[in-house]
Amino acid sequence: MAGKLIAFAAAVLASGLLHAGIATAHAAPGDGPAQKLRDPSRVLVIAHRGCVGEVPEVSVASVHACAGKGIDGIELDIRKSSDGVLVAIHDATLDRTTNGTGRVADHTAEELRALRLRRGNGGPGVVVTAEHLPTLEEMLLAAREHGFIVHLDIKDATHAEVAAVVEKLGMQGQGIAWVTGSPDDAHQPDPADVRSLAIVARIQDCPEGAPASCRANDMQDLMGFARYDPVGYFLWYRATPEFFDAFNAAQRPQGTRLTTETLWEIDNLPTAQWHAEIRRLLDAGATMFLTDRPGEMVEFLSTAVASPRPEVIAHRGGALLWPENTIHAFEQAVGAGVEYLEFDLQLTADNELLVTHDHNINPAFCSAPEGEGLSPRPVRVLTLEQARRFDCGSRSRDIYPDAEKRAAGMPALEEVFRAFSGNPHIKYFIETKLPADGAPGEPIDPTLYAAKLDQLVRKYGLEDRVVLQSFDWRTLVAMRELNPHVRTCPLGVPRNSHDYGAVVRELGAGCIVLSARETTPAQIREFQRDGVLVFSGVVDSEDDWRQAVEFGYDAIFTNDPVGVIRFLDAYGSEG
Repeated sequence: MAGKLIAFAAAVLASGLLHAGIATAHAAPGDGPAQKLRDPSRVLVIAHRGCVGEVPEVSVASVHACAGKGIDGIELDIRKSSDGVLVAIHDATLDRTTNGTGRVADHTAEELRALRLRRGNGGPGVVVTAEHLPTLEEMLLAAREHGFIVHLDIKDATHAEVAAVVEKLGMQGQGIAWVTGSPDDAHQPDPADVRSLAIVARIQDCPEGAPASCRANDMQDLMGFARYDPVGYFLWYRATPEFFDAFNAAQRPQGTRLTTETLWEIDNLPTAQWHAEIRRLLDAGATMFLTDRPGEMVEFLSTAVASPRPEVIAHRGGALLWPENTIHAFEQAVGAGVEYLEFDLQLTADNELLVTHDHNINPAFCSAPEGEGLSPRPVRVLTLEQARRFDCGSRSRDIYPDAEKRAAGMPALEEVFRAFSGNPHIKYFIETKLPADGAPGEPIDPTLYAAKLDQLVRKYGLEDRVVLQSFDWRTLVAMRELNPHVRTCPLGVPRNSHDYGAVVRELGAGCIVLSARETTPAQIREFQRDGVLVFSGVVDSEDDWRQAVEFGYDAIFTNDPVGVIRFLDAYGSEG
């Protein structure tokens, strides 16, 4: 397989055969409720107890009332009649929401069906409607009709009982159910009994003012719940910023989302404050919201945050500002608040990885050490120790005349990882450079190149924080074979094919770099629905940054990270 894929990459580079060699059909992403839940790039809106107003809460009518509004799902509560039928009602008693009295569990299903629901959220004296108290099955059938996700709040039943109804109706993966506590608690359901449910584990924080009985989850619990194949984890909106940060930094199953709610305190806020709270939760990583204001939530998400804030990639560490591809530049970029450090790699004569852009030591801005007999020459004929002795910071390239001037050497890749791997917020966008055939020095084996990089990635535990890019796709194919957990990103795709998606699929890539001239917002969203990151080309002006935000790129690639971050801060405050 590796040989076939590397041959494919080499052939593309040599002859551009992609135009005719790959099928052009782009597989449409799944758009059903179960597929939506499994796609954490989608921000989902769940209507708490349905769309309540003129119609009663947790009623068949409240499900139908959500249709056609862009809402992704509805939430309902489950209790059990005295004869074992699962019914949908929030309270343990009938008094608030129906024209009946007493405990739900003391009535048969037939008796419960004879009751009528009060309008809206009910209460004493509120008008009684013609809507009857529904069974779980009736609610699920209504949700299925509209393709809704169903958030199942199990009050008085077992997960296995609820799962059986979901499976009976052919709605596997469409119904969310919470699990709480520790993964090893005795009350947890058997994973084999709940395979038809989309499990969300509640991860508890105990902020100031929490009850004395509160027990915070350990972040190791995230992987403990992995046996349920969860779609995500629920964090309460009151969780501290530190708890959200710890959650986002912790290891958890790939593809899981962060869910939360805006009920009560947040949903009762005035609109401007409500928007601010939603932005806070979005910034914390939330991608599913349980809310009492579902219609407004959909509108807000589709306008104010239709283009979420992109991350920032510091090209060569920020070459307009600091000595390119140096530890100093990377330190400054990290301090400025970037998410990605971008840099280039060359392989030295002793097969070590050196961080530098040019194949040849560039005498325009790199000075040889005096009295050592070294002079600028191809990196491939120098050892790592020799290459690191050049000063490439006291002068700058002509295209970056205003960059800071200070003595700085070219670091080894391991120096960079050693310096920043302890910061869980920093990711690496690394380009492998290969000299042309016939260049001085030993020819480079792309698999060896990828293996050297993979060795360091594994050593520093950076598999989920490295994106490997290259114009020479052979190293990408080799990395995919060596370590499929490392995301790869082919460069120069538009030079080789008009069907970008075909290239990405053939290479198994998880990223693509496209300038605004080479793509459209719709195409970017299509890639993102397929789980592919889309980065902008290198852009250094406010007009280009604004366009990148409006296009919806995942990250802006720039030589001026300070300028981009200032722009994004101002742009966000405008929204």
